[in-house]
Amino acid sequence: MTKITVADLHIHTNYSFDSNATMQEYCQAAIERGVDILCFTDHIECNPTFNTLTDFQFARRAENFHKVKQQYPELTLLLGFEFGEPHLHEKELQYICSFAPDMVIGSIHYPLAYSSPDTKCDRRQFEKLYLKFVYDMVSFGGIDVVGHIDMMKRYHSDFVADEETVARILEKCVANNIVPEVNVSSLYKGPNAETMPSLSMIDYYRSIGGKYVTVNSDSHSPSTLGREVANVTAQLPTGIRRCYFRERHLVELD
Repeated sequence: MTKITVADLHIHTNYSFDSNATMQEYCQAAIERGVDILCFTDHIECNPTFNTLTDFQFARRAENFHKVKQQYPELTLLLGFEFGEPHLHEKELQYICSFAPDMVIGSIHYPLAYSSPDTKCDRRQFEKLYLKFVYDMVSFGGIDVVGHIDMMKRYHSDFVADEETVARILEKCVANNIVPEVNVSSLYKGPNAETMPSLSMIDYYRSIGGKYVTVNSDSHSPSTLGREVANVTAQLPTGIRRCYFRERHLVELD
């Protein structure tokens, strides 16, 4: 039986505000669990209420990364970013791209930060706003991968994605050559046991000409590295292929 190459391309280290994990710890976990390809994608946030760009340690992170690559030659190691709301921060997006990342994930994290402080928004309104931001982001482009399209299911067991809006997002992905991420963190972290987006929506993506996805754990700790990735990979619709990015060029995996 042919071994599946396991790639986990959405990982946060201690260069992110919400992780204490080192690159070395992830590499050791990868060897122990049979993960072959890793991409470190630390957070860049530039919204009006929360900014991680100003103090981000670009040089130290790159130096550490190159050191780790020498220590673990058996692994394919890549360096990228997860950028929040990139369509609203074009100059900052261009700036982080000047560091020649392998991959840029565009994600929506803080849509309400762009509203007035007195904005009232119930959960359903927030879900609608969130998906609008995702649609605007993939329409803008400039990213390689769109992260956790319907992230709310990670937090709410009764969340049901608006499939019409998710379909429009995936149509824009095809038009703008953006790869959708199949984020599996909802399977181990949240109450809603469905990937983000669902595999049925990935099948729709395939039906409109979509070819590639990434399947990622969105780990903030080595303890979840690769978790569910191989299982979900085996369930991908026929015709969908996995990929990774090197110097922002798509590389086929399957």
